[in-house]
Amino acid sequence: MSMENSSNLHDLDLDNKQGSNVTLPSTSAEDYGNDPMLEQQWAMKAFQHAETYFNLLCAVDPKQLRLSRHDDQIYSRFRELFPDFKIDVLDENKIKSNEEKQLWRPFCEEFRDLIDEYNYGTLVRTDSKGEYTNENTFLVVRIQFYAIEIARNREGYNDSIRHLYGSKKFIRMTKWDNLHERYFNYLAILSFDKAKELLEKDGNKMNSDFLQYFVMLVQYERTYHNFGFVVGPKGNLSIIRKDKSLLQCYSDLHMSLIELQSNSKQNNTTQSMTDDTKETNYIQQLTAGLITFLNVRTNLMKLYEQISSAVKRNEHNVRLENYIDEITHISQIDMSPLNISVLSPILQLLKHETDCLLLLIQSYVFIADYQYMNGISTLHNMHCVLKEWHDNIENQQNTNHRFILSSTSPLNFFKSPTKPALYTFYSKFHELLVAKFTFYFNDILYEYGGVEAKTPMGKTNPEFTARIAQFYRRSNVEWITLILHKTKQPIYSSQIDQLADYHLIQPVTSFNDNKPYQIIFGYPHKPNSTDEIAQQMITKALINHEMLTSGEKIFYSGDTNQTKTYFLQNIDPRITLTLVFASHRQERDTTIINFLNELLDLLRGSRLLLYFKNAAK
Repeated sequence: MSMENSSNLHDLDLDNKQGSNVTLPSTSAEDYGNDPMLEQQWAMKAFQHAETYFNLLCAVDPKQLRLSRHDDQIYSRFRELFPDFKIDVLDENKIKSNEEKQLWRPFCEEFRDLIDEYNYGTLVRTDSKGEYTNENTFLVVRIQFYAIEIARNREGYNDSIRHLYGSKKFIRMTKWDNLHERYFNYLAILSFDKAKELLEKDGNKMNSDFLQYFVMLVQYERTYHNFGFVVGPKGNLSIIRKDKSLLQCYSDLHMSLIELQSNSKQNNTTQSMTDDTKETNYIQQLTAGLITFLNVRTNLMKLYEQISSAVKRNEHNVRLENYIDEITHISQIDMSPLNISVLSPILQLLKHETDCLLLLIQSYVFIADYQYMNGISTLHNMHCVLKEWHDNIENQQNTNHRFILSSTSPLNFFKSPTKPALYTFYSKFHELLVAKFTFYFNDILYEYGGVEAKTPMGKTNPEFTARIAQFYRRSNVEWITLILHKTKQPIYSSQIDQLADYHLIQPVTSFNDNKPYQIIFGYPHKPNSTDEIAQQMITKALINHEMLTSGEKIFYSGDTNQTKTYFLQNIDPRITLTLVFASHRQERDTTIINFLNELLDLLRGSRLLLYFKNAAK
């Protein structure tokens, strides 16, 4: 957007708009009177909000924008109450009529406790195709602005803004914007060398207060995305600080910026809209955005360290469902301070990671609870987020070489580019969950896809089937089956209900028949439910289900007087792995125990979670 657009914003006559019927956030409006300081602060805040929002419309696809964490609820309720409300060109007189106010009031009050400053005066554009000018702007309350603009974004009315104004420069609040945008773009695509080079070359042209933070952030982010936070006895990082963990480094940076923000607010006095004031406001927004970024980053790191500690305590039976509350809390942190144009790239980086972690744990829980629709839905959503994340980050050269090639060496062609360790972990875990899903829901997928389903399914879980087939040939095992406990209340039902409330997922699956157990997989083939061997396996699972629930113990049944030997162990609380031998086998048979441990580690994801324990520096 051109500088001309910036002047249009300055000419919005905000002070005169104060008389509009917009409720200000105070206990009593009379307490303020015509306080010039209040009017100036209000005008500046409205200006900043309009400027930031229009910059975002110029920069990104509006359908990807989220104005709050309650966008879905706001849009759904808005269109429920105002199905025919015309949002392309607003009728200011109609919106401010007494009849319309009566309709809007209950809608606004619904979001009193959900939206900060829900009734704060906010500028909205009359014509969705236009920019912010005095003629194309009027005041509404914040929740009205959200309802109108969320609908405009989702229904395509804001699509033209990028084409009309996006090719021009955005409103430049300061002389540093261009360099800062380049810096945060490099951080977002994980191009740390380019970010470092930019700081070395042009750092003297940036705001001096932030230069030291930018330098540290490059180091910290490079280490973070390569799992530096779980290396060593305390996660110590010799490449940054020998005496501090990466978490402590981030926390110190976080506190330093909070102190900078506090000092800045104390030093602020009422100013006019000069260039100096714009720079001050820009610094305040940048500081607030970075504080939010570091808050989310440190919360993620604490969660990863919890998982890392759990892996170190019991690497064979780590339960990711225990961390649903933590990742849900992180995903709900208000990231709106990052909604300024220079920080929008790292906002997307954060969202890719938090969305992936939330979807990973959701998928893990749904598959463990044998929830077909919820499982396949979250796996697909995670695939989409991973693809977008993949496309937005650069490859990194594999550093696991015995020698380092110079950048000009012709042998560089043979170096294998890789994605950072953190992204690779998510990608590999998604592959594992897809494989586990196809393994558990083998029959359903065949029913939907027939013989044609075998080809894609064969590419997803060869490790499971190949190991089972190999063990079958080597051990003379008669049956290898998975048994589902159908009538058992899902172990994670409370978490699933919570996810259902937040993400509108499908309700927990219920089964129509009264049979408590069902064999969902069998090798060399699935036995018929009426077969004697099937009944014997189910009886063993039924009698010993309390012992099996924890997943720690192996149930053994076999002696020299019995014709068959049984080994049972729970992979998940509702899924039991069963081995049946036609002859007597020892309880401590090394071949059998090793196979059980190996298959369980694969299906539970324990091997991938060891990445938290063994990640290279």
